[in-house]
Amino acid sequence: MNTKLKGYYGENNIDKIYYYTTVKMNFTKTNQIYLENLTYWQIFEYMTLFARWMLSGLYEWIMHVIDVIQISMFVNYYWYLCSGKDTVTMNLWIPLSSDLFYGPSKTIRTTKQNNFSWKHKQKIITDLFHQKKIGVFMFKRAIGEYGEYYHQVVDGNSRLLTMYEFFNNKLTWNGKRFSKLSGEDRIIFSNYKIEIEFV
Repeated sequence: MNTKLKGYYGENNIDKIYYYTTVKMNFTKTNQIYLENLTYWQIFEYMTLFARWMLSGLYEWIMHVIDVIQISMFVNYYWYLCSGKDTVTMNLWIPLSSDLFYGPSKTIRTTKQNNFSWKHKQKIITDLFHQKKIGVFMFKRAIGEYGEYYHQVVDGNSRLLTMYEFFNNKLTWNGKRFSKLSGEDRIIFSNYKIEIEFV
């Protein structure tokens, strides 16, 4: 009996081994690898690990496909809301979605960095929670280098970036990030109606 096998099962449990086999596998003519003294149970363990590895890769691939489909459907929904209109009103969470803002298609693209001061940013968020008007946003439809359509922010760049930063927990308001607000406050923010004009 192989000493490794004894150590694996314990000296007193050798009589409990029901199957015992020797597996020899030749990979090349000059180099032979011998896998000796494997029980059927050990072979089953290796096969199980291999199956788990295969299923894990398949699961990741399926989830990736689902993500691509969801993003595509959401982008199409956005274009449906905007198609054939000079002005549209929509819930704030739609243009602030990462799938549109920084997703693969980058459907909404800003022209510059946010140049608002911290105080100005706080005022924008406060006005929004108080349902005050924060101005019209102007988008221009353009075509990217790969033939994809997108909206270029012409007016409202800093306002939009301020709201995006807060929506994605990169900015605090009254000492709190968006994710730490009450459910009611998150709904108020997300469902705020913004007006977009297309030029």
